[in-house]
Amino acid sequence: DVAEGKYYTDAVCWAYATGVTTGTDGKFNPTAKLTRQQMAAFFFRFAEVMGMDTSARGDYSSMVNADKVSGYAEEAVEWAVGAGLISGSDTTDAYGNMVKDLNPAGNTTRAQVATILMRFCEGNK
Repeated sequence: DVAEGKYYTDAVCWAYATGVTTGTDGKFNPTAKLTRQQMAAFFFRFAEVMGMDTSARGDYSSMVNADKVSGYAEEAVEWAVGAGLISGSDTTDAYGNMVKDLNPAGNTTRAQVATILMRFCEGNK
């Protein structure tokens, strides 16, 4: 589903060839929105491809929606939490307590991606 000659064609082919992306059901879906867990998976796989240390693991089980992390993304999310790349978004629970929401299936914003990218680069100098 990646058309020839698009500005992203070479990048998607590279990402697939290196294992940074595996696609979904044999498709990349280049115009789809990116979820937070997909972003974590991209960063995790990129770090592996680049030979970076991906041994960090963090416990995200106390975050809201932690049980919504898809199987393919569990290791990547554990790494992203352990590496300090993601920490969840502040939200208020039904009791008025401030809690962290992992929101793995929620779409990520450009601001969130920029923040994760900065943390990734600062942590891998």
